[in-house]
Amino acid sequence: MQNFKQVTLGLIVGAMVIGFSSFVNGPAKSKKGFSTYLFTHPVHNNSDTRLDYTYESDPNGCNSSRIDICTAEWSQSTAPTDGQQPSVTATEVAGSQVLGNYKN
Repeated sequence: MQNFKQVTLGLIVGAMVIGFSSFVNGPAKSKKGFSTYLFTHPVHNNSDTRLDYTYESDPNGCNSSRIDICTAEWSQSTAPTDGQQPSVTATEVAGSQVLGNYKN
């Protein structure tokens, strides 16, 4: 009888692991195909909205500033072209902001 209870408990735990793994692995799979791109922030302020950023394949760099945002990395599924803003589904990479004024 003891053996039967252990087998039953093992099957229940196994079923729960399989059930919960379907929820955990689902969203991670949707992130496949995302890449990180460096976007410039040419508006010379510290506003941090997606529309403030522009992609440049060969960015110029930053002048010194302690309050303005110069560049940040954004993760998105499609490669941007020069002049594009991050896509609507893009997410800013945490901790990737560089302060300064972007050299236009």
